[in-house]
Amino acid sequence: MEEKPPISLTYCPCPDETCAKALGQLLLEQHVAACVQIIPGIQSMYWWQGVIETSSECGLLIKSSSEKNQAIMNLLEQQHPYDCPCILQHAVSDVNPAYREWLEKNI
Repeated sequence: MEEKPPISLTYCPCPDETCAKALGQLLLEQHVAACVQIIPGIQSMYWWQGVIETSSECGLLIKSSSEKNQAIMNLLEQQHPYDCPCILQHAVSDVNPAYREWLEKNI
């Protein structure tokens, strides 16, 4: 039986919903993602230039095949407004067959 590439989840926080929607639209239009979820109301605390910062953000959760990871990374690095965007990618091997089939048809 042919081994299928893992499903990939990419997480990327955005400064606001407008940015998250614009990036999500690009990812879908370029067929590197099958689904993008926008998670509003995230409060982030982090070190930036030697100071602890706090900001409101929207999370972007991108569902795709791991074969598209580099394309997703490139798009986010080029289009994201942050100087140093957080882009975390994780392979998911346990996926229900019906969802995997849907995802693969929609990338």
